[in-house]
Amino acid sequence: MPRCVAPRIEGLDEVMIAEEQEEYLTICAALCRYETGEIGIITRWRLTEAERQRVMEGEDIYLNILTREKGQMPPLCLDVGLPPNWTKFRQEDGE
Repeated sequence: MPRCVAPRIEGLDEVMIAEEQEEYLTICAALCRYETGEIGIITRWRLTEAERQRVMEGEDIYLNILTREKGQMPPLCLDVGLPPNWTKFRQEDGE
């Protein structure tokens, strides 16, 4: 299973998510603001060598999103490399 690693993106602050929720794994994320004003939560995932080999051989990657509402899904983006068009999130923005 891929594991979450600290994003380490220059200029972005990192936060811990689900730190107080025992039923979930705590993950480290970076906060950013897109040019549209939307706030992004960036996580970084590392594959094992065996997983990388499976992907190179054509295996697909699946993303499972938990939701409490049937049919309700938050917007998401899955990228290879850094997401485009983001700027540094500023805490003083009040978000």
